[in-house]
Amino acid sequence: MRAFCVPGNDKILTCPPTYGMYHVSAQVNDVEVVKVPLNVDDGFSAQPDKINAKLAEDASIKMVYLTSPGNPTANLIRKKDVQAVLEHPTWNGIVVLDEAYIDFSPEGSSLAEWAAEWPNLVVMQTMSKAFGLAGIRLGAVFTSRPIAELLNNMKAPYNIPNPTSQIAIQALQPENLKVMHNNREAIIRQREILLAEMPKIAGVGRFLGGSESNFLLVEMLDKPDGKPSNEVALQVYTRLAEKRGVVVRFRGKEVGCLGCLRVTVGTEPEVTRFLQELKGVLEDVYGGKVANGVSKEVEERKEQEANAHFTMTTPNVMPTPSPSISIQPSQEYFGHGHYVGQTNSVAQTPNSFSNPFGLTPNASIPPTPGSIAGRKRSRGDIFHDEEEPEADGSLPTPASEAGAMPKPNAMMDDSTNVAWTQAQMARTPFELQQNRPIIPSRKSQRVCVTSDTDELAHLILPPGMREATQQPLIDEASHKLGISWTRMDSRPSLETCAAAYAKFIINHYPRLREVQVWFENRAVPCYLVQCLNVYSGNREYYLFSNDLLEAKLVTREAGDLIPRLLMLPAGIEVAAPGGTLKAEMSPTGMAFCGVSLNSLNSLPPSDPIPPTNGSQTTMPDGACAAHSMEVD
Repeated sequence: MRAFCVPGNDKILTCPPTYGMYHVSAQVNDVEVVKVPLNVDDGFSAQPDKINAKLAEDASIKMVYLTSPGNPTANLIRKKDVQAVLEHPTWNGIVVLDEAYIDFSPEGSSLAEWAAEWPNLVVMQTMSKAFGLAGIRLGAVFTSRPIAELLNNMKAPYNIPNPTSQIAIQALQPENLKVMHNNREAIIRQREILLAEMPKIAGVGRFLGGSESNFLLVEMLDKPDGKPSNEVALQVYTRLAEKRGVVVRFRGKEVGCLGCLRVTVGTEPEVTRFLQELKGVLEDVYGGKVANGVSKEVEERKEQEANAHFTMTTPNVMPTPSPSISIQPSQEYFGHGHYVGQTNSVAQTPNSFSNPFGLTPNASIPPTPGSIAGRKRSRGDIFHDEEEPEADGSLPTPASEAGAMPKPNAMMDDSTNVAWTQAQMARTPFELQQNRPIIPSRKSQRVCVTSDTDELAHLILPPGMREATQQPLIDEASHKLGISWTRMDSRPSLETCAAAYAKFIINHYPRLREVQVWFENRAVPCYLVQCLNVYSGNREYYLFSNDLLEAKLVTREAGDLIPRLLMLPAGIEVAAPGGTLKAEMSPTGMAFCGVSLNSLNSLPPSDPIPPTNGSQTTMPDGACAAHSMEVD
């Protein structure tokens, strides 16, 4: 979602009832959700005609989320329906197919192989369900090469811990795959038992959706042979959990799920016990042992409790994204390919020998303020249950950790409360931030602030920088470009790198002087550089490749800079259409960098360079300022 949606502008499309985390992720990333419900009258099937109509009328919809098997509907999306969306004649967005429960479906149900045919298809799978390895938080994405490259460039460094990878490797060994297959077959057998035995219990209605997952969606009736009832479903849910120790999920508030419970298929003893307890609870409900007439307030409270999760006993912490694997190598953005195949480079430094603007090993990229900006509290901070949240995506607000009211006790008097209140009122927001640093979210970075300089700096500058700089354009770019751009003046180590990179550019690009390296974009990767063209006398803005051996002109007009950079997701050529420059290097310097004269001579011709009217500044043979990190 962060890769393809611009916060505050773009939208995603979902098909309720569906997995609630799509809505939560959209809220966290300030992305609007457009909904096209599943067809309740056709077994919760997708409606591709309505989906395509929405996509045609709203160009801001960038992603479509489909879940197969559905959650909580347990049915597969028909392949022809997925294909109909992929074949949309005008829409050019991403179709995400969530196949978390696909292992419980018949063989051949997965569409992962379609990723080789459809460049805009993303198929997600996980080891949390059939493998029973939810604790290692490992998933995989099957998609086309360009999307895989983008996701690999955006993922966190060391995002798959070694214990996780080792457990996953062992789980995929033939003998352990056999264990998974045996467990899956056992669950499927118990699923058939539930399908056969539950309708025999008085008060159990129809099974809705399908039966291609490890859970079933079933109605609870207001009386035997009656109508679906949320009131009875809530009473059954509550009674099972509180009195019988059996937990199911209430789904009565979702589209087309009136009176429904979602029942997870368990082991044979668990299924046997569930059938017994369900029969007993329904007998209690219909026999009057459980009050049938409850107030609206009580019903609403029980609904909230039914849809809530158990709270964590550990303190709230900033969550770590679930590990994922993006399968496919990278592609090149720039023409020259004399670094193809090198992967042992030091990422994000000019002396790395990888593809310019191409994939770099994230394992060596240190975290930056920009890499976690926008990461608001997720449900993982509050709840430990891995299952889905509310259908409406609502989030409870955790209590503030900065100034919690002391709990009353026998030793506390009124003066203690007064002193605490006065202390809290006296504290300023900046003092609170000193105790617990606040990382600005994507949404806060875009807020237009017209107050004084200090408040502006708090919003748009990286953490640790509390004063606006003397470069208003840099501040404006920080304000508008988002989290993928890291300011080179945000900390001393980056300032040192920026100085070295500027010296390298001066030494190897004769026409460029007064060089300032402003930003680093780790997603592409590239550097945004402002410089003076001594031939034309104009200020120019370039995107330099990761190794600084190639640059593309963005614009000569300061007012056009930010609009063009915002077009970077559409491609380098769109954001930087002004032509290409290549570094001029001595034979010794090229040998030091691993470049041959033949490879440079075989490159496509770049923009014509006017003849120099003065002496050319070059480095001594075998020396390179940026490579040796020497700073004046």
